[in-house]
Amino acid sequence: GVIFSETAVANYKKLGPELFKGYIPKIPAKRLGVPEEISSVVCFLLSPAASFMTGETVKVDAGESLYQSPWEIPEHDRWPPAPESRNSTVLANFLAGKLPSKL
Repeated sequence: GVIFSETAVANYKKLGPELFKGYIPKIPAKRLGVPEEISSVVCFLLSPAASFMTGETVKVDAGESLYQSPWEIPEHDRWPPAPESRNSTVLANFLAGKLPSKL
């Protein structure tokens, strides 16, 4: 999935904001992910709870692997919001047009 961070957007310079916002209409979750959503899966895989897992691919992609289409996905509010964190706050501000100074 598409993961938002200030650094990721800044890496694309002036193209970054438009590029990241352009992904949202085609993501089934209708939002970008934040690093905390990846780190929780990594923590699980490193924990004893995953000790019996081998050779598995775990997709953290907001449903993109289930729905691959060139068309936009209809608006909905059925997906949970990103966990509260600094990244989700910066993402909310970013989507509201308030670009961080880093960008």
